[in-house]
Amino acid sequence: MYSLPFLRPFFYVFILLAATVSVDTWCMGRWTRGFKTLFARVAKPSISKRRINIAASRKPLSIVAPYKPLSIVAPYKPLRIAAPHRPKPIISDLDGTIVNTESVWLKFIRKFFTKYKKKDKEVDFLENEINGLDVRGIYEYFKRKLGISEGSDCFAQTIHSGIGESYKKEGVKFIPGAESFFENQRREGRQLALVTNSPSELVAIINEQLKLKKIFDNHIYTRDDVDCGKPYPDIYLYAVEKLGVDPKLCIAVEDSPVGIKAAKSAGMFVIGLNLNGSNDKEFYKADLIVSSYEELNNWLYRAT
Repeated sequence: MYSLPFLRPFFYVFILLAATVSVDTWCMGRWTRGFKTLFARVAKPSISKRRINIAASRKPLSIVAPYKPLSIVAPYKPLRIAAPHRPKPIISDLDGTIVNTESVWLKFIRKFFTKYKKKDKEVDFLENEINGLDVRGIYEYFKRKLGISEGSDCFAQTIHSGIGESYKKEGVKFIPGAESFFENQRREGRQLALVTNSPSELVAIINEQLKLKKIFDNHIYTRDDVDCGKPYPDIYLYAVEKLGVDPKLCIAVEDSPVGIKAAKSAGMFVIGLNLNGSNDKEFYKADLIVSSYEELNNWLYRAT
């Protein structure tokens, strides 16, 4: 460099140019970054806002949900609570089934037979034939078999007055086990009713002595309540109507073929109470035969 003095000016020029370029480059870098920052702070927000406005003006994309079957709501059904079990109603005969009045009837009828000089064996047969019949039925039977000449009203009056006096003099008692059986059934909530071929005047005498209404309330129905007595089902159908129950859900208790026929005709389950060991084939048409109230009570608890 020193040996070539004429190159020295060129060298200084080169150094100056290099320094100038370096300074310009550095300054341009600063200016560029400065402009970029300013552009980001001023111009970019307006672009973002514009993009937001454009995006807001667009409708959102509708995305179809996956298919779901239509849910059909079943109609409202109120909760059904099962009703508590109610025992089946019992409808019972009176004479010979609950009270011992049947023996009074037959004793009085036997005296009546003596007027026609009937033999004892024949009287026994006739007694079995009329067992369970009402006074009208007995009268028709006597008229047909014995040829009695009395009118029906006179005959009925004679029978009723004579038997009524016997009730008052001799007294009436429950058949063993009957009172406690029906009292227990009443306490357990079972519906009870009494049906009889006897007239209301005789039933009133019995009720006065034994207080039947304490057990059966007002559900005591007599021959006077219906047009036809047993063996027709009228009195049983009348009783279930008053109780408000279905006859097919009832239990009937009877001690005679006549009563069994009436209860069966009404559509009831019939229990034959065979206290005297009857061999009558008509008696065995009952659905069940028992020989005592104890046996009836045991069966009832097993069945219900």
